[in-house]
Amino acid sequence: RHARVLTARAGGGSNVPSAASATSVSPPSKAGTSSSTASGDSSSPVVELRQCRLLPSRTSTYARLAARSAALREKHLPLAFFGFPETGGMPLDSAVHLYHYRGGHADRLELRSALAESEEWGRYLGEAEGCVAERSGGIFTEAGLVDDFEEVKGLQH
Repeated sequence: RHARVLTARAGGGSNVPSAASATSVSPPSKAGTSSSTASGDSSSPVVELRQCRLLPSRTSTYARLAARSAALREKHLPLAFFGFPETGGMPLDSAVHLYHYRGGHADRLELRSALAESEEWGRYLGEAEGCVAERSGGIFTEAGLVDDFEEVKGLQH
C-alpha cells in the first residue's frame, strides 16, 4: 500500500502543482505496528485527521516544505493520506493529513513522542508555522459494523 501525496491548485493565487503531479509515498516500515488491536480497548486502531488552514500567500511554500519533509514523516508516522483539497466541504488553501495508528492511542503517543525528538522535524515545524493560519484535528475509531459487512472495507483493506 502507498499513501498518495497530492497537491492541487488552491485558491488565493498560490502556485501549488496540480493533482496530476501527485507522488506516491511508501508506507512506513515501523510506524503504526504495535501488537494488540482488540476492539474496545486503548489499542484499537485509530485514525487521526489533521487539517491546516493555510495563509493563501504561503500555500505553495507549505507544499514545498511538506514535500521536503515527506521522508521524515514517512519514517516516523503511519501516513495514509496527505493532500490539498480543491473543492467540497473543506476550505481552499488547506492541507489534510490522515494517519492510521494500528496500535491505537498508545501507538500514536509513542510515535509522535519519538518524532518530537527529531531536530529535523523541529526545523520543519518552525518553518511551516509561518504558513499556517489555523490547525484542527480529530481522532476516530473504526465503527464495529465495518467487520459485519463484506461489502464495507475497513482500514485494513
